[in-house]
Amino acid sequence: MRRPSSYRLTRELLLNDLAIRSFRDIADQDYIAARLAYHHRLPEPSLWQSQQALEKYLKCILLLQRIPATDIGHNLSKAVERLEESQSISIHLTPATKSF
Repeated sequence: MRRPSSYRLTRELLLNDLAIRSFRDIADQDYIAARLAYHHRLPEPSLWQSQQALEKYLKCILLLQRIPATDIGHNLSKAVERLEESQSISIHLTPATKSF
């Protein structure tokens, strides 16, 4: 039995809301924390919060683009690769950025 299109639309909207509230909004907070830690010369917390922000931003993009990523875990390189493979959005990172 096919579900009505309103059900699919509601599901899509709920998934987008989940991505934004669970990943993007929290990533914004991680980014601010990273900047504060850097400003106060706390390199380890700054790097940690930066990594956390990047991970959440990437997961948000993957979910918003509906790119399967249940096996990504905490691997930023794998998340970037999945985005590049999908070709749903253009992502241009320098070799130095990818290495970092």
